[in-house]
Amino acid sequence: MRIIKFDNIEFNDNDQFNRYLLYKYLKQEYISNNLTEDEAEQISYQLILKYKDNLFGKNGLSYQLGKRNLKFFCMYYLQQIFCGHGCATIAPIHRKLWKEIQDIILYQHIDQKGYILPRGTGKSSFGTLAVSIWTACYGTKKMIVICSSTGKLAKKFLSQIKETIQGNKFIEKSFDTLINIKDRNFKNNEDVLQLSNDTQIEAYGSESSLRGVKNEKLNMRPDLILLDDYQDSKIDVKTEQGRDNKWDRYSSDLKYCKQRTLRNDDGDIIVNGTVILAFGTIQHQEDFYMRLYNSLTWSFTLEKGVLVDNIDELFEQDLWQEYKNILKDTSIKNDDIRVKKAKDFYISHKSEMSYPVLWESFWDKTELAKDYFENPSKFKQEVQSDLNSIGTKLFTTIISKPKDYIEDRKFSKCILGIDPAGITNKNTKKADSFAFCVLGKSGEIKYVRKGELLKFNNNSAIGYEEYIQHTLQLLRDFPEISVVYVEKNTYGGFDVNKMKDYISKDSILSNRDIQWVNEGQHKNKDDKIQTIVSDINMGKIIFNTEDKDFIEQIHEFAGCNFSEHDDAPDILSEVSRRIDDIQILYKVTSMDIRKLF
Repeated sequence: MRIIKFDNIEFNDNDQFNRYLLYKYLKQEYISNNLTEDEAEQISYQLILKYKDNLFGKNGLSYQLGKRNLKFFCMYYLQQIFCGHGCATIAPIHRKLWKEIQDIILYQHIDQKGYILPRGTGKSSFGTLAVSIWTACYGTKKMIVICSSTGKLAKKFLSQIKETIQGNKFIEKSFDTLINIKDRNFKNNEDVLQLSNDTQIEAYGSESSLRGVKNEKLNMRPDLILLDDYQDSKIDVKTEQGRDNKWDRYSSDLKYCKQRTLRNDDGDIIVNGTVILAFGTIQHQEDFYMRLYNSLTWSFTLEKGVLVDNIDELFEQDLWQEYKNILKDTSIKNDDIRVKKAKDFYISHKSEMSYPVLWESFWDKTELAKDYFENPSKFKQEVQSDLNSIGTKLFTTIISKPKDYIEDRKFSKCILGIDPAGITNKNTKKADSFAFCVLGKSGEIKYVRKGELLKFNNNSAIGYEEYIQHTLQLLRDFPEISVVYVEKNTYGGFDVNKMKDYISKDSILSNRDIQWVNEGQHKNKDDKIQTIVSDINMGKIIFNTEDKDFIEQIHEFAGCNFSEHDDAPDILSEVSRRIDDIQILYKVTSMDIRKLF
């Protein structure tokens, strides 16, 4: 027999626990309706006695309480998700979310409500899953539509709803069998779920149209739409066109699949209109959720993960800086050991270093700190819901070392990356500079042995020749270079062919085994550059102190749309990725086996 622990109380069996939940939330319900605690206790006790033969059955006391109390419904009927073995204690934000949504569904004082919450808050479980099952079981909403970033994720929601309802002994005792896969009168597939109470649930990806969607049995439009992370970060966020397309789809499609509130001549509601609930995270200043947030017709709740006024001041404190230095300590070669040492440091100074968070029982404060130090800008955006952090500098810690120190390392790999600029095209953003980056790898640390942003002669022929000759000189200066990457967009490969021609005639360079990679730039730059943010901030990429212009451009970078130049971080991200793919070939020598004897 498993002991159930809840509210610091041990329960010997599930029935005892269920009775406790029923009494607790009955009492809370009456206290919330302005009864005193004594009055609430008395009436709750009387109701339990009255319904002693039908506490949890059809139309029983739990059924009636759950209909008007979403929190009780979740804690009792969905207890395997929210208070079962291994579940974290729910946080105040979850109670607030449930109460707000409960009142919206029951009283519909507003019909469009959004939640911008930190990643890891449980938006999908506490929001989309809980609300869709609650309204479906009671039939308070008859046509429920779940919209997610992709069709695959939306179908996953539908599958989870089905799994949660089907075979749930608590739900079946109060509501009978809502899902009968053998009854062919009801659809039950990966796109549509029809319950025996005529509630229909459908799931759609953000790319799908909702025009014509309706409850087939009742000929009814959606009356509850749940937008759960309703934007694809690659398609709907990264480009201006994608963001505009996303908003246009919502404005011209999703908004108009709603049913409007119907009132009689006295203004009383005959049929409630559609409720739209949106759960998400801001990813761009003009993304879908930001536009909803700025819309006058939407009400929003915005929460931050770390409950302090200034996140930078918190982690700039001496003890947290010491924690960061442990994480960056390259003398500890094993990452797991380094992270454990940093965590042990936090535990030994917990009283001084601890800070309040949105979900105390679930979030690891050392993991949050690690995420912050790796990428403060992203942390402020995704954990702090800081709308002003978008467009701030990404690289907050840049470590540089003298050239002699760097060249004293033993490099296992070395690559040269080149981002050419047109000589005569001066209207493009980066036309005035060529970016060169010689990157070496020693152990687990990458060193920018040479980072340059250069301008060549404005005369196209002379400037082009200067560019070719400078590349050859870098190959002479760094004989360990085994791979050269040259972006193809500018010269279409003619520059690489010319370099190879010169090398074939050079007595020294012609003896080198150099691999040439000449490819066009097709990936999203911001996505690429994000891959090096953590490594730079945590000291895993170290710069040459002499390369001041290159370092300055890295330091000033705040995203491609918010920065004057992106050449340095762009070429560095490219070679940082490619150097990891370089295969080290070891020379095999043979010996006479007879020498062993």
